[in-house]
Amino acid sequence: ITYRPVSSQRLAEIVFCAVSLSHQVQGYGTRIMNQIKEECKRSNIEGMLTYADNHAVGYFRKQGFKKQVTMKRERWQGYLKDYEGATLMECIVDPTVDYLSTRQVAEEQRKAVVAKVSELEGVQEVSGAGPSAVPAVRDVLNVGWKPPVLECTYRGMPLSTRECVQTLFEAVAAHEDGWPFQHAVSVTDAPDYYTIIKSPVDLSLIRTRLQNRQYVTPDQLLADLYLMCENCRLYNSDTTTYWECATRLEAFVRNRAAELTVVRKSLPEPKA
Repeated sequence: ITYRPVSSQRLAEIVFCAVSLSHQVQGYGTRIMNQIKEECKRSNIEGMLTYADNHAVGYFRKQGFKKQVTMKRERWQGYLKDYEGATLMECIVDPTVDYLSTRQVAEEQRKAVVAKVSELEGVQEVSGAGPSAVPAVRDVLNVGWKPPVLECTYRGMPLSTRECVQTLFEAVAAHEDGWPFQHAVSVTDAPDYYTIIKSPVDLSLIRTRLQNRQYVTPDQLLADLYLMCENCRLYNSDTTTYWECATRLEAFVRNRAAELTVVRKSLPEPKA
């Protein structure tokens, strides 16, 4: 990695960054970028800028760079080498963050949350009580309000909401591009995955949510499927098979979603 600090502007330019092909997807790119962030902290650098080509945008997004540059133009204009066809990206360097210990900190936070939750009585078991068990919701139901009824039609067939969601999921799970998403990503294969991906979703998790009847509407399932594909593209470069599978699978989901019709019908008002 090559970077050029501009001390007078309290910024640094990432000029060049590359990892040998045989060592990619092993966390080296993240590690070396975190080392640069620590060096920026020591040099009182507040932000890093880079011009990323199309193949590098995904990598820089994983490292915290964004296309929305918040630094004022007059602060960086004339200090960076402009590249035609490249995307300007920015990463703010937080002086309070230990970038070399982010995984350990995240794990400590997770353990702290689990320990705190375990101190509460009754949260170790999840009951099957529905919304009506909540007093405020029960009071609303008692005055006569009824939730709207969903009528679903999928590929021309009238189905119940549960049947519709189940059928859509099975089509996605059986798709030829669904193989990378069958199970959760292993930290052995991708050590930094859960540091980068904050809301991981895979087909086995979706299947569990289906079994627990957590998807009340098809839109909720679609949101998880789209997130799953977006996570894949965020973590993987657009030159990888995983990225291509995510793009094709998302297109398949959108096509199936277009064949789905959901109509909300309210029940008649109760007679006084």
